[in-house]
Amino acid sequence: MQPSDQKPNYDFILKAGQKPKARLLPDLGLPKPAKIALVVILAVFVLVIVLAVALGGNNKSSSVVGLAAEAQEIARVSASVKTASTDPNLQALAETVNVVLTNQERQFTAYLATKHQKVSTKSLAADLNSQSDAQISAATQSNTLRSFYIAYLRTNLANYNSGLINANSGASPTLHDILLSDSQSVQTIFNSSLSN
Repeated sequence: MQPSDQKPNYDFILKAGQKPKARLLPDLGLPKPAKIALVVILAVFVLVIVLAVALGGNNKSSSVVGLAAEAQEIARVSASVKTASTDPNLQALAETVNVVLTNQERQFTAYLATKHQKVSTKSLAADLNSQSDAQISAATQSNTLRSFYIAYLRTNLANYNSGLINANSGASPTLHDILLSDSQSVQTIFNSSLSN
């Protein structure tokens, strides 16, 4: 046999095993700029959905953090009133309010911890009102601490209790139980000590 001048065709070996090039989007017959715009729109849409899911629970969490901050401030003022007062009945009321609201603040932060949300000291200090300290000092000097504290509690416990009730709408069963119990405790303080 003599070698032939024709070269054998081995293209079938290389082309048969090759797969078509993978594409992100199916060929829609669109020009390249339109395909890029479509990819960008889809990416933005996915990002919006991810953010909505990730941040969706924060609305309820932020109201719980706000309630914890309110509770902490009322407890702080109550501790200051207890220290400044010489009236044993006023001291007992201030101590009761301090203990109840400190426990409620701890309940809120423990609840948020179960939801893997850490509450910063800065967030809890959001309701800090340094004017209250000056008012306590002035009321102590003018011998009107009792009337100041009763008025303070009437206003602030009523606002706090409204926040507890408002946060209860749409709350999870666990949070609902916490809010209901806390509201009943505040209402008991209000009815027993501040109704007259």
